[in-house]
Amino acid sequence: MARRYVKAAAAVMAVGLVAACSGGDDTPTAPPTGEEAAAISGDVTFRTFPISPEVRANADEDFWQSQVDAFMEEYPEITVTNEVLPWADRDTALSSAIAGGVAPDIVYMIPNEVVQYQAQGALAPLQDFLVTDGYYDNALQYGNIDGNQYTAPILMSVVPTTCNATVLDQLGADIPETWDDLLELGELAKAEGLFATQLGFKPNDAMDMGFLPWVQQAGGSTFDDDGNPTLDSPEVLEAVQFLSTLATEGYINVDDSVTAVPLEQSGIADGSVACEFSQGAGIMEPFWGDDRVVGAPLTNVESAGYGTIGSFTLLEGSDDKEAAAVFINWMTEPEQLTAIHDFSLFLPPKESAELTIEEGSPEAVAAESLDVVTPGVQHPQAREVNSVIIA
Repeated sequence: MARRYVKAAAAVMAVGLVAACSGGDDTPTAPPTGEEAAAISGDVTFRTFPISPEVRANADEDFWQSQVDAFMEEYPEITVTNEVLPWADRDTALSSAIAGGVAPDIVYMIPNEVVQYQAQGALAPLQDFLVTDGYYDNALQYGNIDGNQYTAPILMSVVPTTCNATVLDQLGADIPETWDDLLELGELAKAEGLFATQLGFKPNDAMDMGFLPWVQQAGGSTFDDDGNPTLDSPEVLEAVQFLSTLATEGYINVDDSVTAVPLEQSGIADGSVACEFSQGAGIMEPFWGDDRVVGAPLTNVESAGYGTIGSFTLLEGSDDKEAAAVFINWMTEPEQLTAIHDFSLFLPPKESAELTIEEGSPEAVAAESLDVVTPGVQHPQAREVNSVIIA
């Protein structure tokens, strides 16, 4: 399928992201429904990346094909093709495809990619046709730029407070809810030769996961409303001081928190850490098993916890925006979002989508905090600034 692009790919900042482009001008001005949607024809290609927890060849391809088959049975005039590419070098691959006029119509993106591609004019706004009923507010928030919605979320995750119940019982402590609770837990743990937590400041870790939630819990951000870095803001400094206190008071194992020691060789695995704030509840299962107990992300001024928000985006260069709109709205219906959740174990971004995980499980309890998920700051340089803070 041909694509018409009026700009070549352009590098953007240190990450070298993409180009502005233009294509068909048939973006719907309202959600296509009923007979109108059934009459739309076109060829739509959507690009995804592996989200399967299975170690099985073609697991993602098989899942997405099942969704495509169901969609095309309902909308036979629209031909949909899926391509699953590796996560590695995905930006280079998309930039090259845009420049070569062979880009897909729809691409799976996470928020820090969305803001960079949107800044280059590569994304089409969706708000005129996207059905947003049932979405968590924050699921949409991180795809809304200057009043335009550029994302149709299909999955979320959340990093809650996850604790080792055996260690908490040994200390006579409850799951911490606030910064003050964590300091109290630190004193109890230190007295027993244990640690309250293990921070996620290892080399190459995402600072959106390891640092930004602490700043947001202090009521701040690493950028102001005008897009300027706020490295010396009171909230950033308060977060830095709090984390420094955890280290200087001996409430954390500093080496395990800042070096690339694998989790299985850290205090998390040997039972010397009480709680974890930078890893998902599922990641802790091999180490703590049935001893996992989960609470909401910590609160200081407000509650905030890291999580990803994965979304479909529509490239501006698509010549089949109407057909793409029909597919996007179908794929983000609660039934399909539940199918994605059941396949990937990520969580649905709509409250109306059913969860298939066991009620009361650590993962189900974690899902109760989806409304405070923050995947990062909406700024093209956010990752660079967060890395500077940690360095």
